[in-house]
Amino acid sequence: MIIFVDEEEEKKKEEQLREKWRRERMDRIAKIWQKILDEEKKGIHKTLEERMEEDYCNSLGVEDQFFYKEERRVQKFLEGLK
Repeated sequence: MIIFVDEEEEKKKEEQLREKWRRERMDRIAKIWQKILDEEKKGIHKTLEERMEEDYCNSLGVEDQFFYKEERRVQKFLEGLK
């Protein structure tokens, strides 16, 4: 069985997916910044890096969150020993 694929159509679909993912990333970053501003008003100060790491961790499943947090805890401990 031969299936003909329109290359232009495939490129268009790929470009639409990339654009969708770009918009989703932009939305997530905007939410992170908004959360930073809201927390600064409450007196909580975190860097963008800390916020992005927290956002990434929250996007993981429960089990993965546990192992990620443990890995980060060990990394910070080892960095403290240097």
